[in-house]
Amino acid sequence: HVAAASRWLACVLLGMQFGAWAGAAESVPVLSDPIPSLPMAAALKEFAHQTRLQFVYVTTIVRSRTSRDVPAGLEPVDALGRMLDGTGLSFEFLNPRTIRIFETATIAPTAASQADGATKRRIESVSDSTNRIKDSGTLDDVVITAQRRSEIISTVPMSVSVISAAAFSREHITNVPDLSRAVSNVSFTTQGGPGLNTFEIRGISSQAGTAAIGVYLNDVSLTTLAGEGAAEPRFFDLDRVEVLRGPQGTLYGGGTLGGVIRFIDKQPNLSEFGASASTELSETRHGGANYNIEGVLNLPALDGRLALRLGAQRGQDSGYIDQVSPTDLSVIANGINGNRWTVAKAALKWQMADTWSATPAVFYQRFESDDIDAFFDVVPDGQPLAGHALQPFQTSKTVREPGTDSITIPSLTVEGDLGVADLVVVGSLFDRDFAVTQDGTFGIVPYLVSLFPPGSAVATGLAALKGVSQQSTHQSQASVEARLASKPYTPGTGLPISWLAGAFYLDSRTELTGSHDVVGIFKLFSQLGLDINDPRVFFRSFPGAWTASDSSFYGHRVYKPSQRAVFGELTHHVRDNVRITVGLRYESATETFERDANYYATFCGRPPDLLGDPPACPLRFDPPPASFSATTPRAVVTWDLDESKLVYVSAAKGYREGSFNRPVPIRGQEVEDLQNLGLCDGTPSKCAAAIPSAFKPDSLWSYEVGSKFRAFENRLSVDASVYFLKWNDTQQDIVLAVSGYDFESNVGHVESYGIELDARGRPTPGLTLRLAGGFNHATFSDSVPVLGSNNGALNVTKGTKVPGVPDYSALFGVEFTFAWSGNLEGFVRGAVRAVGESRGTFVLGAPDYYRPAYVTSDASAGLASGAG
Repeated sequence: HVAAASRWLACVLLGMQFGAWAGAAESVPVLSDPIPSLPMAAALKEFAHQTRLQFVYVTTIVRSRTSRDVPAGLEPVDALGRMLDGTGLSFEFLNPRTIRIFETATIAPTAASQADGATKRRIESVSDSTNRIKDSGTLDDVVITAQRRSEIISTVPMSVSVISAAAFSREHITNVPDLSRAVSNVSFTTQGGPGLNTFEIRGISSQAGTAAIGVYLNDVSLTTLAGEGAAEPRFFDLDRVEVLRGPQGTLYGGGTLGGVIRFIDKQPNLSEFGASASTELSETRHGGANYNIEGVLNLPALDGRLALRLGAQRGQDSGYIDQVSPTDLSVIANGINGNRWTVAKAALKWQMADTWSATPAVFYQRFESDDIDAFFDVVPDGQPLAGHALQPFQTSKTVREPGTDSITIPSLTVEGDLGVADLVVVGSLFDRDFAVTQDGTFGIVPYLVSLFPPGSAVATGLAALKGVSQQSTHQSQASVEARLASKPYTPGTGLPISWLAGAFYLDSRTELTGSHDVVGIFKLFSQLGLDINDPRVFFRSFPGAWTASDSSFYGHRVYKPSQRAVFGELTHHVRDNVRITVGLRYESATETFERDANYYATFCGRPPDLLGDPPACPLRFDPPPASFSATTPRAVVTWDLDESKLVYVSAAKGYREGSFNRPVPIRGQEVEDLQNLGLCDGTPSKCAAAIPSAFKPDSLWSYEVGSKFRAFENRLSVDASVYFLKWNDTQQDIVLAVSGYDFESNVGHVESYGIELDARGRPTPGLTLRLAGGFNHATFSDSVPVLGSNNGALNVTKGTKVPGVPDYSALFGVEFTFAWSGNLEGFVRGAVRAVGESRGTFVLGAPDYYRPAYVTSDASAGLASGAG
């Protein structure tokens, strides 16, 4: 990726240089001309023009207000304070160039603490959690960047949930399961631990192709293949997590069918030194001790022009699953599923000029697990005591399943003011190494035993062997995105238009390597004086099928996709309280694919298949590149009923790229499978044509109606939405039951509809109540015979539930905060969460087919000391 990295780095450095040139010509943003008393919207427009700053506010709060006059020569903090004096409005800096205007009733940190000269010149954010204020008794207005610009969440016409840094600590939200219980209509499917989870939002669930839910760290996409598990940054030194429900194809591109989850880091503070450290100790029932140690340091320098933020975290969770002997059920090892993690991050913010900044950053995380979080109810088939009940949290597996997941993400963000628009350029690399060991004993050993007469020396010896699978994934990705955003529209001034436009480029490589070993099989046959590679001795064997490495299979796949996209959104402010937004993204993608495989399970040394193709070892597949393209529109109509209430109607399209299939041999068993699924009539050539070498993109349309209400002087907030999704040509994994092969194709359609509600109230200062929930009904809208059957019944018929999606989720929470003597602040909170039943798979009769509903509850209390 040297060439790709060089391209985006050159673009970013050019942006930095341009910013430095532009900044050198600018002076400190003082008012050059006086601003007389004007209608507030016009005054803010003139203020923004003179200072090159931008404002974020609910348009209706300025309609009936008039500004105070402001003389020339004042710096922004003083000038804005004078302009708003006595108007019932106040302000805070969200970043060095963006100011939020809000009604005084909603008390928030102000910029008064920035009155020293160095800070006034740089205008640094003061929203850090260390700045405590007197409780006003109202709900906070959260600022998000879901639509690629700073906005107050109550003004954003989409279903968005935000989990703040305070909530991470107080509610002990530390992982994906915690997040899914805290946010309505978000769920996950797991293969047993971190790095093995797949997200679902609003019923959009897929284990085929690329992940259907986008995961971002700041502006960096962490998209992976669906079956490989999502990259999961730890909840450490984050400002917030934003969950965007519904397709985000216009601003975020492919792979965001169901929505986007964004992990937003805290940024370096140019004006204030900061240091924090914490230690957490706990104990797991049926396990042992757990710990988490972390520290963060913020170092400003160069008179407020430079700041370095450093953070590190180290932790461990003890295991709670015991391994027992499959012969006598005695405990072999306790707590085999423990895990450890290390996180390190650094970010350097350089304020090159008053309106230009550059922020290079790096994030590193390594997660190590000793085993997956799965245990048995009974001893499984194939073991001596098959069917015997096990105690809770026990497993009789013979192979441990450890894993490691390492993520490295360097990035560089350049932000600047071009006068008529704001520029953001983000260049990044994403490197992930993920390796797991899996217990393959039950998958291959019983089959090998069945090839020999029961009770024979070979069958007895094989039954005592273990099957071990090794899977590793290496993903490297380089990307660059450039965005231009117009200045926020001020009612009554200029054209009633605001817009955003951008371009995106990505170059990626995902390398999958897998092996399946039957430990000791080569030695066993040698001791018995048998040639394991003789097909007369070992069914379907061939010269070179088995070596001293005991490997029954080796496979290597390489996916190399690249993407190019242009996108934009335009908002027409039809009236002060009505706006129409239309957006469009065009994306083209090219992907190449390579695959090779060897050893016994490939049967590559066997005679030619039914098509006459000689399967030379090792098997190689190098098809021509595939190209995909998509256009994803979005349209939203928003109506502000008043300054605290809005309703919206939206329609949006989501899109996911296609990809390649590995080749499937056409022999007797494969033909039988394909014929049973109705894909061919038994003719080998027609059966071969039924398996696509590449599968197409899939897409969906989403229709949503929502509202956001604030009442009782912002002491009550109610966000609600109703949606309907139509998902066409879904990418699905088709399993050939007899031969064991599989491939991916576009089959079946899914419909999903539901509602979401999130209500918060502060009946008294310090007391916050929350009631949130969602209902989701996601089902296949037609029968899909190619997804198989069990005992004559199709796995998927019209109305079959989509796997991994609970019927409902609900949460009720209470929190009380209070001030104690001195600088002590405390809280007491509790919550009850309920999650409805779901399906773990659409395969009838599978152990994970039915997942019952469950209820969790938690409570916590804390006391903190800090600046008052």
